Amino acid sequence: MKKDYSQSAEKLVIALGGKSNVTRMFHCMTRLRFYVKNRKLVNEADIKKLPEISGVNWYQDQFQVIAGNEVNELYDALTQKGLPTDEGAAAPVSNANKSIGSRIVDSITGCMTPMIPAGTHTLAINPLNWKTDSTPASREENAGACFTDYSGSIVTEIPHLTGAYIDPQRGALKVPDVSPQEYPPVLSIFSDGIYHLYDYQFFYRKLQENVGVRIDAYLSR
Repeated sequence: MKKDYSQSAEKLVIALGGKSNVTRMFHCMTRLRFYVKNRKLVNEADIKKLPEISGVNWYQDQFQVIAGNEVNELYDALTQKGLPTDEGAAAPVSNANKSIGSRIVDSITGCMTPMIPAGTHTLAINPLNWKTDSTPASREENAGACFTDYSGSIVTEIPHLTGAYIDPQRGALKVPDVSPQEYPPVLSIFSDGIYHLYDYQFFYRKLQENVGVRIDAYLSR
């Protein structure tokens, strides 16, 4: 029997402060993403009690609700409740004051796919050597990993943290010089060795450099 998500959707709307408090909603592979008028009206504790939800997180003005494999069903149920959708957007209006580079990085990191289903082959690019084959990049090519606080300010920078290569069988990006003990998955939906939370932090300076190169190339046309 097909699961009915309408009850959980109704509880989620209430916990978000009501339909009138939500200005935009969209989703990625595992997360529902909301912009709200008043974040003080959001009841995070009630949201975490929902059986489909494994956690919540604020990223600047964006409220993220982790629904895992049930994200599409919950999204559809919320749409039926009349929440405003904006599937094509990945940045709030307040991002107008950000640099072009910051907005590009935000849109990239907001939509990363955390896991690859067994038996499938994905496409990836190595952010250290920008190759799409299995050519490895050593940690010496990593200009710097940067770890930020919730305001986006860098609190720790580690040059040459890890190298990277693309697994030829799965197409997934591998990082051979870090361990789950040093960088745990944090969220229960991820197993040890899944570094989704560190997607851009491990390669921060190389991503920053590449964004600059792309912007310069575009502006020089």
